[in-house]
Amino acid sequence: MTVSNEKNAVSSEILARAVEWHVLLHSETVGEEDWRAFQACLELDCSHRLAFDQVEDLYEGLDEIAPSELSAPALAVFPDRNEPRPDGIFSRRSTAVGAIALLAASILLTVWPWPNAERIYETKPGEILSVSLADGTKIDLNGGTRLSLSADKRQANLERGEAIFHVVHNQSQPFHLRAGDHEVWDIGTVFDVLCEGQNLTVGVAEGKVAVTSRTEQNAPVEITAGNRVQLGDGHSTGVVTHIDPDAVTAWNKGYLSYDNAPLSQVVSDLNRHFPRQIVLADAEHAPRFSGVLKLGKEEVVLKQLTELLPLTEDITGSNIVLHPQRHSE
Repeated sequence: MTVSNEKNAVSSEILARAVEWHVLLHSETVGEEDWRAFQACLELDCSHRLAFDQVEDLYEGLDEIAPSELSAPALAVFPDRNEPRPDGIFSRRSTAVGAIALLAASILLTVWPWPNAERIYETKPGEILSVSLADGTKIDLNGGTRLSLSADKRQANLERGEAIFHVVHNQSQPFHLRAGDHEVWDIGTVFDVLCEGQNLTVGVAEGKVAVTSRTEQNAPVEITAGNRVQLGDGHSTGVVTHIDPDAVTAWNKGYLSYDNAPLSQVVSDLNRHFPRQIVLADAEHAPRFSGVLKLGKEEVVLKQLTELLPLTEDITGSNIVLHPQRHSE
C-alpha cells in the first residue's frame, strides 16, 4: 500500500472564485441549482477543483487568525454581486462576508505554504486498506485499487479498482466521487463502487446515491439500497438490477456471492484478492457461476471453484490458468 501527496499551484483569480464557492456552499441559501453550477465550474479546468480543495483546507485554520488581522477598510473593495458571472459562478454573500473570506485566504497564503491538495491511496492485489476520515466517513479499498481524496475529504477520485464507502451524510457538503466517465453523489449511504476502465458498477447497501455522466447530458440515475447499476460500453444511463444488500459489501466480509455471473467476472474479482493472478483461457466458452466463494487461501478458493464448475487449472509462470472443459460433441 502506498500513500502519496500531490500539490499544484493555481492563479489568484481562480482562488478568489473558489473562496466565493466556499461561502455559498456553506450558506443556508444554497440550493440544487447552486450545486449543479458548482459542478459545472469544476469541470472547466482541473485548477478549479484544486483551488476549491485548497480553500476548504485553509478554512479549517481560519479560527486561528486573530480578528485584528481582518481589517475593516478592506471591506470597501468588494462590491455586492447578485448576478451570475460568465463562468457560471454565483455570489449571494454579503460584501463583508466575501471580503473577510478573501482577505483571510490571502493572509493564510502569505503566512503558511499551500497545504497538500490531495492524498492518494493505492493497494496491491491481495491487499485491503481502510481509511477513516475525520467526519466519521470510512472507505475500504479492495486490492488493486487507486483512490485520491481531496484536502477536505469530501471529494474523491476512484481511478481504478473497488472501494466501499460508508459515508456520513452532510447535506451542505455531499460526498462526491468521480470514477471514470461518471460521478456519484452520496445521499446518506453505504455503497460499493467498482471501476474497471470505463466500466462502472455501483451497488448500494444502505441509503441512496445519484450517478451522473460527465460526458453525456442525461438525468441522474438514483440507486437505492438493494440495487446495483452497471455502466459502460457507451451506455451512460446504465442497467439497474436488484441485489441482496448484504452482497454489496460481501468481499469485505470474506466471501463473494454470484447469481449466474460470467466466469470472467469471478476471475476479475478474485484477482483483486490474490497477488498471484488468475487467467481465464477461453472466456467465450467458460461456464457461468452461481454460488458463494469463501475467501481464504488462493488454492482453497480455486479448489472450491473447480469442484463446482467443469474447470482445470494449470500453473504457468507466475499465473494460474483456468481451462474450461468443453463437452465433446
